[in-house]
Amino acid sequence: MAGVIQIFTLSPDRGSYKTLEFGLGSHGLRHSVFSLQSETDQGVRLGVSGTLRSGDGYDSKPDLANTPANLAFKERSLKLGVDLPLNATDKLGFVTLATHNGGDYVDQYASRFPNNDHTDHKNTHTAFNWQRNWRTDLKGTLSLTSSRMATVSTLPDSYTNRTSAIAYDLTLQSKDAVVSGGLERKYDRLAAQADVYNSEVFRGKGQNAIYLGYGSSGPRESFQGNIRFEDDDTYGSNHALGLSYGIPLGDQWRVTLGTSTGFRAPTVEQIYGIYGSASIKPETSVSKEIAFRYKGQRSAGAIVIYGTKFTDKFGYDSNFNHTNVAKASVEGITLSGKARWEMLDVSASIDLMDPRDDTTGKLLNLRAKKSAALSVSSRYNQWTSGATVRLRGPRYHEATNTNLLPGDALLDLSSERQIDNAWSVKVRVSNALNKSYRDQKEDAAPGRQFYVGLIWRD
Repeated sequence: MAGVIQIFTLSPDRGSYKTLEFGLGSHGLRHSVFSLQSETDQGVRLGVSGTLRSGDGYDSKPDLANTPANLAFKERSLKLGVDLPLNATDKLGFVTLATHNGGDYVDQYASRFPNNDHTDHKNTHTAFNWQRNWRTDLKGTLSLTSSRMATVSTLPDSYTNRTSAIAYDLTLQSKDAVVSGGLERKYDRLAAQADVYNSEVFRGKGQNAIYLGYGSSGPRESFQGNIRFEDDDTYGSNHALGLSYGIPLGDQWRVTLGTSTGFRAPTVEQIYGIYGSASIKPETSVSKEIAFRYKGQRSAGAIVIYGTKFTDKFGYDSNFNHTNVAKASVEGITLSGKARWEMLDVSASIDLMDPRDDTTGKLLNLRAKKSAALSVSSRYNQWTSGATVRLRGPRYHEATNTNLLPGDALLDLSSERQIDNAWSVKVRVSNALNKSYRDQKEDAAPGRQFYVGLIWRD
């Protein structure tokens, strides 16, 4: 219901801890990560974590003679968070996340081909919040967030997205109900240099919003209602509404009925970016859902029947330009469950859906009508081991339903052994049967991949 996305790096339930992991894997993968958090007796909490991951890559374009064939990559991130209680009613929070991800890629239409190109994504996300308990049952939060996402390519192809937002939320909590509401102001900007693909762009747009919500949960019935009003600088006023109602069916089953409307205004990049379109329209939707959920002592499950009708759904044309699908629908049923028998944990899900362009009657691209997953894990002596099977049916690469990507079945294996109180070793095999598959027509997915990591926890 709230509008501002915040980044949380602290774990309020864990107190002080330290974690390190070092690992090596297939295709020259080198992985290291650290995370530590310290908490004082006064409740001041400081957390910091970082990741360094790099690899020689693999040949994802076997149909092209690019040089070199393997596409190397490097990923780095650093997070810092602080929680600072000021007194019994006020607390300040600050968190920042910086990432720098770079990798080689192939553009067979560029002048550099067959040499690979390289892209760097440098992102910074920062959030500050002030929480105040006005009463024992009333809490308010003021949030300030800022993001900068810069992309630089050797084509050349360079652009920067910036987003800033301010929001204030109030939550009133009673024994069986919660009332919440808030105000939000968000502003997005796009800056692009004139280069091979881009014209010079310096554009931005803002959005104001107010949102309200009510939820109640008693021994018999539950109800949730949300409404959000927006005023977009480019697309004007609109609103979105959500309602759900649940009742028990016996001691272990519960049925929930829900409906909602949705509105998504195009981003600045969708309008003015390299693949943007000034004629793109907002996406609206109407969703309905009925869910039957079961909860026992050692098992749980759900049957969810859903359907969403879209108007001007966001999509892409054959040249990757942002466009709208005039009328579209996604309808289906999801069955899921989990259970524990002795030392064995099992979970499974099946999703059957019909994702369709209602104007042409064709299937929406890159969406399989059938998918399923089965996971089994067990603990024996000092080992915790598991296996996951992922099944995916065929799907079309383009909206024209021209190229059909075949279905695939993948097996992943993992195991972790506790060496002593602090050290453990992790082993993972992805795509253990070395199946050949593609997520997109032009890109081959990797074959069998191994990873071995050493973990220290304190």
